[in-house]
Amino acid sequence: MFATDSSETPTAHVLVLVYSHPIQALLIESSNTLWACEYRGIYDLRVVPLLTIVACVSIQPLPPLLNDPPELCFVLEKSGLEEI
Repeated sequence: MFATDSSETPTAHVLVLVYSHPIQALLIESSNTLWACEYRGIYDLRVVPLLTIVACVSIQPLPPLLNDPPELCFVLEKSGLEEI
């Protein structure tokens, strides 16, 4: 949002795409190494303050197996954001 008064400090916001929680069966079967989530589409976008983000992840399509939910994705990389 933009400051309407010159005494206000503008706050940076970011647009994020929300995925489902990890699928528990795959998480358990993989000994907590495969964080597979369902893609929810562009209708699950959120705008959040930049300073609330604590990590960035890369979400990639998971090659489908028989009986998998459609459009499964997995967390490929999880990086912490260090304070500057």
